[in-house]
Amino acid sequence: MADSTIIAGGGPLVLNLSQTNLILSPRLGYAVIEHPNGSLTFTAALRYWSMDAEITSSLPMTEVRMKGWTKWLDGAFGFEASATPLPRVNLFAQGDLGGGGSQFTWQLWGGIAVNPAACCAVTLSYRHLDVNYQEMVVYDGYLSGPTLGFAFHF
Repeated sequence: MADSTIIAGGGPLVLNLSQTNLILSPRLGYAVIEHPNGSLTFTAALRYWSMDAEITSSLPMTEVRMKGWTKWLDGAFGFEASATPLPRVNLFAQGDLGGGGSQFTWQLWGGIAVNPAACCAVTLSYRHLDVNYQEMVVYDGYLSGPTLGFAFHF
């Protein structure tokens, strides 16, 4: 949530913006290269987006609230590549691009996974996910940054 205060007409104007995103992205893949030390897989994915936003503005005697939401579905095609340069160490990269509900979406994601034991892995990666949606609302933005993950294998 972001807050901004603006002095307007002698009194403060307070703007509050709240936004929530949900992104689900199931994928299917077909391995074109499989080797003990690496692989390359072509992928097809669906990316479901759900975005809710609320803007509240208030003057000393008045409050205005606007709410909105939108949902859309994109298809994407891409790749996954992995390499195992050392035992229990895996380097990985994946990327895709597509569209459908949005005008265009793409992502790149890569990092390293370390398997200290057969039961689990620790991953450190960087991801950039970009989308240009212009239907009910305009959402031309991206999510980008480092990720830290833990995986447990059963």
